[in-house]
Amino acid sequence: GRVIFAGWLEGERKEAALRGASLLALTSFQENFGLCVVEALARGVPVLLSEQVGLAPEVAADNAGWVSAATTKDLARSLTQAMSDEGARREKGAVGLEFVKRYHWSNIAQELLVLYRRLKVPTQQA
Repeated sequence: GRVIFAGWLEGERKEAALRGASLLALTSFQENFGLCVVEALARGVPVLLSEQVGLAPEVAADNAGWVSAATTKDLARSLTQAMSDEGARREKGAVGLEFVKRYHWSNIAQELLVLYRRLKVPTQQA
């Protein structure tokens, strides 16, 4: 397989890259959330994340990808493992399709509504 250091992608170039991807690796030293992770998982592409990616604990808990320490040795080991097991990539990709449903806008809106009701935020009166 090929490794592509894609940099910033958008539009059709991003869609084409994700459509043909076997794995998305986001090995940041600091990443608050990782929107590209959700985009990849929504297309059934499994992910390899460093522990510093905000979604890493959830991805690990749901088994939607691989999570690694951000060291050369650990990342190389995880990447080798991920790329040598097509069955595991397929399985984690399928899990990822379910994983991302929690980030659908309607689910987020419902969670916010529950939170606001629990906080008893006063409504504005005319």
